[in-house]
Amino acid sequence: MLEIPKGRIKGYYGAVGMHPTLLPEGRGRAPIPWTLIRSLPKTGLTVFSLFETADSGLVIDQIEVTIHEMETSTSLYYKMKDLHYAAGKRLAVELGSDDWSKAYHQDEEKATYWAKRCPEDSRIYQSLTIGDAINRVRAQKWPYPQTMMKIGHTDYAVNNIHKCNESVKKEPGGHEESKVVRFADADALVTLSRVGI
Repeated sequence: MLEIPKGRIKGYYGAVGMHPTLLPEGRGRAPIPWTLIRSLPKTGLTVFSLFETADSGLVIDQIEVTIHEMETSTSLYYKMKDLHYAAGKRLAVELGSDDWSKAYHQDEEKATYWAKRCPEDSRIYQSLTIGDAINRVRAQKWPYPQTMMKIGHTDYAVNNIHKCNESVKKEPGGHEESKVVRFADADALVTLSRVGI
């Protein structure tokens, strides 16, 4: 595939990719969930030339975005969708001029690799801190699999987690219910839905 393009970018074949992190940070899988789980203050979209190794090519363009405290995987997904469009327009100018003078090699010493996530990574455990549990819930909103938690013998989908002193306890509607759950560092109000309902 890398040999199909006829044009070249600084001597390398001109296949171009986009990755929703500020490469070389966050090479690999599940970049949006990992960004939120790791509480990064910012992320972005990188346009890069494709090499044989994943996410390692020349950086052609990067667009940064700030991660807000209430950011979820859903809101970040839509931000990235918009960034792909904006980056595509900027890339069209580069392609038209055939000027790749701004493209640069990634700093391999700063490269980090994020692993593929599995269903177990979506579970919330009471051994977590509230902050870690909240980050997991924020990172696993649509379009990603929802976080799950077992309380007693029942599996629940976790809709939200709040520190008890930061939330007003309201009677939930529909199939949701709220429970106060003890985590490693404090109690939290957890909004849950029974699985299968």
